[in-house]
Parts: sequence; structure tokens; C-alpha cells
Amino acid sequence: MTARDWTQKTVNHRVEEDTVRKLPTHPAQPADLGTHEPFAQAYLPPNAHPQIQSGPNEGMFYFTEVPVEALSRIRINRIALSTNSDFYNLQPKNASPGKCKRSDVVPFLPLVEDHEGLTLSPTSHAGVFRNELNRQVPQATEHVVSLNDLALLIDRADTAAAPGIQAARNTSKDQKDGGTVPPIPYCTFKYF
Repeated sequence: MTARDWTQKTVNHRVEEDTVRKLPTHPAQPADLGTHEPFAQAYLPPNAHPQIQSGPNEGMFYFTEVPVEALSRIRINRIALSTNSDFYNLQPKNASPGKCKRSDVVPFLPLVEDHEGLTLSPTSHAGVFRNELNRQVPQATEHVVSLNDLALLIDRADTAAAPGIQAARNTSKDQKDGGTVPPIPYCTFKYF
């Protein structure tokens, strides 16, 4: 049987801002201003895992859509990046070149949103994660089938997708951590 071309199919990916688990109000490092947590796993896409009813492949389950769902969970330190926060007040009113001052705090917020991926910028953590998943996972899961066993179908999809999922996680890290996401070009803040 000839493999189907799934290069135009995509992983079910969503972006969610985590407003429950807060970042520290006294940031000690740049990562305390925003984070991206990537998750992905195999699942049964609704109405996209039919079973062949007759013929030589009777009983065989297969996928008609990419059997992987992904989530980019993003946290933004909106408290620290606001006017009159402790972090804001920690910054000097005036600063030497390259160093941040108070007036640089609030304008940094949309840059963090973009960098982490709330806007799904292609160079953001979430954007790179999604793009790399879509580059590697669809064709890797196209061939997955199982005879009369949905649990095995999901397990096989997980196994087929695992290398692409791991590559997407690694690629979506900051450049300093071995990934491809560039740093935000900005002044340097003072941290607690």
C-alpha cells in the first residue's frame, strides 16, 4: 500500500495562558518573567479513526487525521511587569546604556507575550514548538494501524510520534539552552 501524503496535515495544537500558577513577584532571573511548557501526546481524534468493515483488512483501525494533540502552556509575569510593582521599583529611574530603567518594565510585557508564544509568532517558543511538530509528526504517524485494538492504536501513535515530539520540545527551547528561540533584544533588568 502506498503511504499517504500527510505533509499538509497538522497536529491539534492549542495555546493556553496559565493564570493559576503564578511566577514570582520578585523575579530572580529572566525566566521568572515568562515561561513556555510544551506538552504533546497521541490521542484519538474525534471521528478520525475508522475501522475497516470488510475485505482483507477487515477490523483494521487507522487514522484520517494526525493523532497527536499538543498544548503550549504559557505563564506571563503580569504582576512584576506592571507599573509600581516591586520589580518596577527595583529598576533605577535612569540607567546607563544597556541597563533597563523603570520606564522599560511595562513595554517589556508585550515582548514577553510574543516571545513565549501567546501571539504564535513563528520565532516564539509556542510557534517553534507547533511548527516543528507539524514538520515531523504527521508523516511519522500516517502509517499507524491496529487490528481491533484502539488502545494499541494510541500506543503505536505515541511511539511513532515520540521522536518528533522530543525534537519539537528541544527546538522550542531558548538558544542558550540548545534550542532555536532567539532572546528578546532588550536592555538588562536588575533582579532580586
